[in-house]
Amino acid sequence: MAAKLAKELGAKANLEDEEMLRMNKALMDLIMDGDFESYKVMCDEQLTCYEPEAKGHLLKGLDFHKYYFDLMQGQSDSAGKKEVRQTTMVAPNITWMCNRQAAIVCFKRLVQAGVNTIVTEESRVWEFVGSRWKLRHFHRSPGAS
Repeated sequence: MAAKLAKELGAKANLEDEEMLRMNKALMDLIMDGDFESYKVMCDEQLTCYEPEAKGHLLKGLDFHKYYFDLMQGQSDSAGKKEVRQTTMVAPNITWMCNRQAAIVCFKRLVQAGVNTIVTEESRVWEFVGSRWKLRHFHRSPGAS
């Protein structure tokens, strides 16, 4: 479902606010689903980011992220079932730039896993490149609970 939505919205220029938020949420769902192939389609090959796993270093490219996708593929509980997780965007804000050909989406992200919830604060920079929306940069920091 997330991959189909990402494909549909990713090729549409001049998104409305709600469509940009749906595309951003689709990307997060792809991450939760462990769908690296669809994630690659949505991200620029030279994606840059700051995230807690990088320990303060600016990362460039997709190799660092692929490691975590691969790691997720092998995870399951003692009964052999994959852990059910859900992602929610809270208080999103969009700033459009360059005649709506680029956008910054800022939000708090809640990831529920069992009875635990992880909170992060995120900013994502999207740009319409060629004929698709691509994630060009993101910053993810631990959030206050």
